[in-house]
Amino acid sequence: MDVLLISQLPELKNGCEVTSLVMLLKYKGINIDKLTLASQMKKDKTNIYFDDTGDIKLWGNPEYGFVGDVTGKNDMGYAIDPKPLSELIQIYYSKGALDLTGCSLDKLESVLASDRPIVVWVTSKFRENVQWVQWNDINGNKINATFSTHAVTLTGFDENYIYYNDPLTNEKDKKITKKEFLNVWIMMGRKALTVN
Repeated sequence: MDVLLISQLPELKNGCEVTSLVMLLKYKGINIDKLTLASQMKKDKTNIYFDDTGDIKLWGNPEYGFVGDVTGKNDMGYAIDPKPLSELIQIYYSKGALDLTGCSLDKLESVLASDRPIVVWVTSKFRENVQWVQWNDINGNKINATFSTHAVTLTGFDENYIYYNDPLTNEKDKKITKKEFLNVWIMMGRKALTVN
């Protein structure tokens, strides 16, 4: 699919998910920009607290909304999960959102074949060797996180490769082997989001 490449930089240092979603929505004919969507996305406004050793003790939960500062100008930022992000699709796309979290590679490919790009949660540069951190949210839930968390927009596939637009490196239709893609996508919880 010829999906318009949009960079999250310089305005949205931590806005890979919302920028990837804009690429998807623009492909489906919705005229929207990343700053509008970033201002409308749900946010978990829990302040960050550190322990005596400098580790994060308490912060937000990406299941509730974007954690931290999406612009990166005033504070650290982390991520948002598919469920709260899908609420933006409900606003702009009449057929609604399709959360594909937990699905198989075959399912991703069948959705791509039906002319729907997909936002997926991976790591920057598809690194497998990442550093994990933990903190608690306001309700005592333990959050396992890596600051290498990244989202890209899948644009197609063939026998050996998955193709994607990367809002951070500003690369269009970059390819990665299915094995490399699966290793990272599964490690990051098989999170994926598209439109109905």
